Amino acid sequence: MNYTRLITDLKRFGVKTDETVTEALAVIHAARDTRNAQPIEDLRAAYSNGDITSANAADRIISAATLAAGSERVHLAAAAVEDGANTTLRRWLGAREEQIVKALRPAFDAAAAGVQLAGRHFAPDVTATQLIAAGSAAVAANEGLEAALSTLARIRSCRVQVADCAGHPEQDVTWYIEGAHDLEHLDVARRAYTGAGDAFHALAHAGFTLRLNTVQEAVKVSHGARGVSDAREAQERQTRIAEARERNAFWLNPTSA
Repeated sequence: MNYTRLITDLKRFGVKTDETVTEALAVIHAARDTRNAQPIEDLRAAYSNGDITSANAADRIISAATLAAGSERVHLAAAAVEDGANTTLRRWLGAREEQIVKALRPAFDAAAAGVQLAGRHFAPDVTATQLIAAGSAAVAANEGLEAALSTLARIRSCRVQVADCAGHPEQDVTWYIEGAHDLEHLDVARRAYTGAGDAFHALAHAGFTLRLNTVQEAVKVSHGARGVSDAREAQERQTRIAEARERNAFWLNPTSA
């Protein structure tokens, strides 16, 4: 995972960081600069720039030679420091998963609005001919759709990586929908999300409302769908039991019918 890129993307989408992140990023950049240093080439460039004089030549030569001789160890040491800083960033991100998801939501909602509109008019696999035939509203809805889907994809990438930092590596469609009527409806969402075409466009076309959920909110979506299905199943079971009792009562005492 590229933590520096992830932090950059999160900031772009409105997530605020603190001094812990700033310091960790600075350490990573310093470690990379040290690891990528080329002492002999730098020494040659310093001389060309006039930075090497008779007064400092010996010290600069010894310093460059020392770094060059120990370049392998410098690489190992720099990598160790970068790993440590990455661990700090991973812990910071994991501890703030819910906060980060909520901070990403405005950018997600803004992009999702255009995708919802497009989903009402056409499917992800629509052809140009079909789009035109669908009318001016569909054509208008297609404007800006690519950019909106790109934004949602980038936010989903951020959301998945942050979840991984928090110990939730397996993403689910419930992370991205407002709700489902029941388990059967939730299965429809999962098929749309994992099927062909863009996942968010497919969900919108299937009638789902897009929403960026925290883990707890996603659990509520799942439990809500299960609760409805369980209640319906219980009611159907009670109905079958009542019907069976009526049939049994008739056969045991047919004259009472």
